[in-house]
Amino acid sequence: MLCVIAGHLGVTQVNSLVFSFHMPLFFIISGYLYMPRKASLLKRKFKHLILPYFFTCFLIILLSLLANMLDGQYNLILENICSLVLSSLYGSGSRQIYSLGVGAIGAIWFLWALFWASLVYEIIHDNRCVWLIAAILFVLSYGTSKFIWLPLSLFSGMSAVLFLHVGQTMKKYNLFGDRNAILTFLICTIVWICSLYFDHGQYMSMSRCDCPNALNEIAGAIAGTCVVIIASKKLYLSRFKWISSVLEKYGRYSLIVLCFHLVELNCFPWDEILNLLNVSETVSRILILYIMKVVWSVFAIIIVVHIPLLASIYGVKKQVNICA
Repeated sequence: MLCVIAGHLGVTQVNSLVFSFHMPLFFIISGYLYMPRKASLLKRKFKHLILPYFFTCFLIILLSLLANMLDGQYNLILENICSLVLSSLYGSGSRQIYSLGVGAIGAIWFLWALFWASLVYEIIHDNRCVWLIAAILFVLSYGTSKFIWLPLSLFSGMSAVLFLHVGQTMKKYNLFGDRNAILTFLICTIVWICSLYFDHGQYMSMSRCDCPNALNEIAGAIAGTCVVIIASKKLYLSRFKWISSVLEKYGRYSLIVLCFHLVELNCFPWDEILNLLNVSETVSRILILYIMKVVWSVFAIIIVVHIPLLASIYGVKKQVNICA
């Protein structure tokens, strides 16, 4: 989640690193944690992913309405509400559907994508041809998306099935077990570095189904995910366990962080705040902005946890994270 926030700062060098693995990582972990649930899966995923999606959209619409009223821009209220409602219903991550006048909803496209990916994987996970099916879904999604973009991030979800199965395969072969961890870490670090080098600043965008160099970027995403997971595990077992403990508590509420990150992206006047703080130097401005965004996400966690209605909507009582 810290990488997701960093990836939305608009810094090219940061994006090249973060986008190389951060969204595939979520899907791979979701696949790693996957357990067959059959009848309850649809209801559970809808409650855990789609209900928070629409409530977050409602918050953004409400705050945008209040912002227009405070600025005295009453003539823009209806237009802005209609635009946000259309974006919410279409659920496109970063693609604008100009022909329909629909804008992108932003970061929470992931919730729809994980919803579809989970349902499809539930159907195919025990099929002998699961690798082939997942690969075909990936190719079809990325190929077809060049000509048409379906609503509710359906193409993104279909392409993500491949990463769910990667995660399940990692679990099956105990890739992160103590016996395999060091060798896996070394190999994956080399693969990840090579992938970044050969990408030449390009990266996979799952929200747009854009993959300029598919094989290289898939390999880099899987390798980067392995490096992060193994490094996190080693940190947890080290004498600096308190750091991983803080990160674990933050990550436990990753669903809240994601949703309220989108709220601040849409509704907070960060440039005006930075100007008031008289921050002009580029590096300082980016660093301070990042810190403020992370602090806001922590504040959002505290708010949601202590308000029963919000806690219920965002699944706090079950203490689930975005991948569970």
